[in-house]
Amino acid sequence: LKKAEAKVPFKRLNKPLDVAKILAFLCSEESGIMTGSIVDFDQTVAGWHSYSAYDTKILDDSILGEWANLNQFMKKNKIKNTGVEVTKLSFGTSSLGSMPDTYGYEVPEQRAQETLRRFFQGPVNMLDTSRNYAMGESEKRIGIAIKQNGGWPENYVLSTKIDRNMDTLVLDKKRTRESIEESLKTLNVNSVDVLFLHDPEYVKDINDVTKKDGALDELFKIKEEGLAKAVGLAMGKIDIMFPILK
Repeated sequence: LKKAEAKVPFKRLNKPLDVAKILAFLCSEESGIMTGSIVDFDQTVAGWHSYSAYDTKILDDSILGEWANLNQFMKKNKIKNTGVEVTKLSFGTSSLGSMPDTYGYEVPEQRAQETLRRFFQGPVNMLDTSRNYAMGESEKRIGIAIKQNGGWPENYVLSTKIDRNMDTLVLDKKRTRESIEESLKTLNVNSVDVLFLHDPEYVKDINDVTKKDGALDELFKIKEEGLAKAVGLAMGKIDIMFPILK
């Protein structure tokens, strides 16, 4: 990190180029602090696009310097027994719905659509969203882009999440079914590739998730129905997550 600090102004991350350099560094072997195989770079895509800095090559060396060789992160990993293959870099879309209170900036509709059109050009192939990102605005904007694109592109991976009712905080079997149905309708698709059960640590009653015929059972039923190829958990508190996984 000290090596990076000499070249990257960490305190000025409002500039797209700075964010791009941070991303490239965190993806490099030098960083040694990667916490997972998927890195979120929603801010940087919009920034690179508007600055014409993300060209047809994979992160042009002239832009990102010594950390620009990210070809290894465009290699795909297989999700076992699903047929789904994802690039190690993915496109996260929470800010795409415009959440200025969270991120400190707004994302107008036009910029969101321009960013999504650029995403459809690759090379990253996985887009991740959630029913509750920006209270549904993220999925709404993505759904518009999918429709304008003539459908979800082949060999791309669409991921979304089952979310609690934000008014009642309930996440039970009924809400799980409602959430996926709302997502499919909003996204203008018949199914998704990856479906997560999202933030169960914040629900009103965790037993609604874990009990027999609860949210978790409904999640796997949704997969069995072919509405999702792969399912999983997306949450932050591992002390709650590991018991659920077992």
